[in-house]
Amino acid sequence: MSMLKIYESLLVNIRSAKSGTENEEEIIDTEETSPGVCHSINMNEEVRNAILAYGFFAVIWSFGGVLHPDSKQRFSEYLKNLCDQDPTSSKPRGLQIPRSVQLPKFENVYDIVYVKKKFFSWCLWKDVVTPTKIEDIIKLNMKNNENDVHLMLNDIIVSTPGTAMQMYFLETLLLQDKPLLFVGPTGTGKTAITNSFLRHLPQEKYVVCQINFSVQASANQTQDIFLTKLERRKQRVYGAPLGKQAFVFVDDLNMPAKEKYGAQPPIELLRQWIDHGYWFDRCNKY
Repeated sequence: MSMLKIYESLLVNIRSAKSGTENEEEIIDTEETSPGVCHSINMNEEVRNAILAYGFFAVIWSFGGVLHPDSKQRFSEYLKNLCDQDPTSSKPRGLQIPRSVQLPKFENVYDIVYVKKKFFSWCLWKDVVTPTKIEDIIKLNMKNNENDVHLMLNDIIVSTPGTAMQMYFLETLLLQDKPLLFVGPTGTGKTAITNSFLRHLPQEKYVVCQINFSVQASANQTQDIFLTKLERRKQRVYGAPLGKQAFVFVDDLNMPAKEKYGAQPPIELLRQWIDHGYWFDRCNKY
């Protein structure tokens, strides 16, 4: 399921890339065929390659994303050998992978991403890092806090391959209504990077509900905090304000205290919402 969600979100890039080339000048031109035909053939080949490459990427970050670090290295070598044209390497019969889609031999598969600059290709995460511009951060801070134009040090996120990776998954999955979970050691910037991404979202389109779990967090408190950010649409239906989309950011997910048998009610409430899309009304018993 995780692989299909990632793959579905990535395919949106292909549709946007195809629509973006409708008004571009033709790149390939020969005397034998018209420019339009050549461009169409070239574009179709790029689309086929992207579909295959995104499949690899979805496998890497679904099946491979939950592996132990030692197993990740072996998994990386296995996938690269699978793409290798060496006939002695074991791989399914008839598997043909275009050279332009093959995983780079000398890079770890977790260090690369398939993106389109001028053409689709595998790139290192460090190649997609965007420079940090203090001026843009100040403008955003002034827009969100009209009465306070002071810039705090924790408002500045210095772009690194790690931040580029997290921002990529936030943009790819969250904006396609796919929930995601970031897991990692304390102090690696998960909360700061996510908050930075959410602050940059247009306020006229999105509303953000942030919850910080603690040991004392309960399921009832969690549900009440959610509902304060939503509007009552019908008798039993709550939703984001009209014309907006609601995002929920839960920090310190592992903090709620466990019950006698190991359950954590706030997390079970989140699981019910993600799996089933609704909660029961505690007052009216429906």
